[in-house]
Amino acid sequence: MSMTWGIIGENEDHFTEHVATEAEADREYARNCGMDHPERAWILSSRDVWYANPFYVGPPVPHPDSVD
Repeated sequence: MSMTWGIIGENEDHFTEHVATEAEADREYARNCGMDHPERAWILSSRDVWYANPFYVGPPVPHPDSVD
């Protein structure tokens, strides 16, 4: 399910839609990319933000920006 558009409330005459923020869209991208690449500890978004891969299985890897 995409977080970009979704109905969060509904009755007979009214729909309430939620438009994802950039951060929500980034997290969705990281989750989807991480699912396809579980060997990557960190996923870089198009906004140059690093997200921990929730599907990564392996030894701890330091945040990419903390490595000298």
